[in-house]
Amino acid sequence: AEITNDFFAAQSLPVLFAGDSNLKPEHAGYATLVGNNMRDTFNEVETHEFYSNLSTPVDPNDGCNVNKGAVFPACRIDHVLLSNNAPFRVL
Repeated sequence: AEITNDFFAAQSLPVLFAGDSNLKPEHAGYATLVGNNMRDTFNEVETHEFYSNLSTPVDPNDGCNVNKGAVFPACRIDHVLLSNNAPFRVL
């Protein structure tokens, strides 16, 4: 997280970082990754849509990493982060 954050901080262009970080928001690594340079787009939207791994959603938490949490969003380890200078918004 420190290396990634340092790399992003050195960029002059806007940065979009998306991926399966295996970091829950309360983890120290997540706080380091977001730091003063990135913002978590999860906090910028009013409605959080859930997309199932199954073709017909049976369990709205089937995409959860149960080692991280039993239900969404407690199980959230996938993140979309934007640099503070990014003019982008997510819906």
